[in-house]
Amino acid sequence: MTALKNKLEQRIQDYDVWATRRRYGAAGHNDASLWVLACMKTIDTFRTHPLIPKDVVVSG
Repeated sequence: MTALKNKLEQRIQDYDVWATRRRYGAAGHNDASLWVLACMKTIDTFRTHPLIPKDVVVSG
């Protein structure tokens, strides 16, 4: 019974590790990924801001 329990606990831990890798990438959660997300949010805000003319081209 303890072998089955250990096996199931290990499976859950392995799943959690892979879930983190799927979410944040192979390097894990780091400041670079946060920087990229911040840039993406800034570009989206710039594109949809009501005071920015619509003919302004934003690359990214």
